[in-house]
Amino acid sequence: MLPQVLAAGGNDRMNPSIQPRSAAVSRQLVPLVGSWLLLVVAVPLGLVGAVAAFFGAAYVTSGVLGLILVAILACLLITSGVAWLALGRIIPARRGPVSLSVSATTLLVLVLLSTLNIFQPLVSSSEPTATLPAHARYWDLPTGSRIAYLKIPAVGVASATPIIVLHGGPSAWSVSSEPFTAFFSRFASLGYDVYLYDQIGSGLSARLDDPTAYTVARHVADLEAIRQQIGAERVILLGESWGSTLAASYMALHLAHVVKVIFESPGPLYYPEWRATGLSDLTARLSAGQKQQLAQAYDRPRFLVAETLLQINPRAAHAFASDQEMDGFQNAASRSANLGASYVCDQAHLPTGNIVNNWGFYASVITQANVFSSQADPRGSLASNHTPALILTGECNYIKWDITFEYERTLPNSTLLYVPGAGHLMYLEQPALFFASVRAFLRDQPLPLKPYT
Repeated sequence: MLPQVLAAGGNDRMNPSIQPRSAAVSRQLVPLVGSWLLLVVAVPLGLVGAVAAFFGAAYVTSGVLGLILVAILACLLITSGVAWLALGRIIPARRGPVSLSVSATTLLVLVLLSTLNIFQPLVSSSEPTATLPAHARYWDLPTGSRIAYLKIPAVGVASATPIIVLHGGPSAWSVSSEPFTAFFSRFASLGYDVYLYDQIGSGLSARLDDPTAYTVARHVADLEAIRQQIGAERVILLGESWGSTLAASYMALHLAHVVKVIFESPGPLYYPEWRATGLSDLTARLSAGQKQQLAQAYDRPRFLVAETLLQINPRAAHAFASDQEMDGFQNAASRSANLGASYVCDQAHLPTGNIVNNWGFYASVITQANVFSSQADPRGSLASNHTPALILTGECNYIKWDITFEYERTLPNSTLLYVPGAGHLMYLEQPALFFASVRAFLRDQPLPLKPYT
């Protein structure tokens, strides 16, 4: 009996009626499964296409409404087109209405996701803001910049040569910072008018309608316009961090107007040289928890969209997220992670009380991009510049030592002081030593520290 059973049904290859039937089923099933899979992926393809179209359109327009409309159109066309192709084998008689329904559903998902994650403001309207101090004023410069400034008149007879203090960042602030103004006001006791100002796009100064105008050249032009505004033929520059870079770039073009210069915790003389290796680790002195808080603060879909738009078209990013929103967001993020701990050796030296941050987001990001890509190299001009220069750096300064030391190597009439127990913001931890060093330098007296060689 066994041979008969095998012959009857144990081997399909011996039954000529089964093989063609199986092949026919396979030929019908494979395209059908493929159609269903295509229908399933229609939704994610539409979402991905909308995102790609949104950012792609930023290359040609900065209008947010235009970006949104392009994204919506891409979502509808891609989803309905893919669904229409897929439904040709599933329900060909109704593939038109069904494909439109699929695209409408996908668009609804896109709108909901965008509303919840992309179009919610990054900070609340209750974000604290600084106000103009009683004695502060504004300059309306011929460069088009509206600049907040504070003049501290000299004690006694004023020297014809004022001191102009250049804050760091780019995009930090000075006018509304009580610890900053309190310290640098001391130099007025030496017989100098002291000017502190918030650079364009930061602090209490105006923001520019076109964010791409935040350039090194613009900052230098503003400084020269300020010199003319105050009627000083020659000035003393005191630059802190990025302010030192600004001072050096100014000197390279306007050497005759600088009688002395102080560089405190200086940023690079020439930023492009440090593009590959980086300048420093700003978060090096933060705890693991503070670093995590900082990372989480910036890990927001809306911020990531703005950041991506910045790489493509800064004007589109500026239209997408306003100065007020991005400034407030950066202020809140800095506070949440206690970013000030990066600037000192000991966090106990940080100012206490209701400190209001006053960062300028777009001035920071775009000036940094410009200084890395387009800064004119000042080192050739400075190498033959015999203007007296004092360079100070602290034990806990997070900026690379080689960056500071390049100032001493480049400027032929410079003196470098290494200040123990001080971080990036020297005036917070070693105010007496900082002041004594600058005072001695300005008066051509012996310095309180041995110069570093």
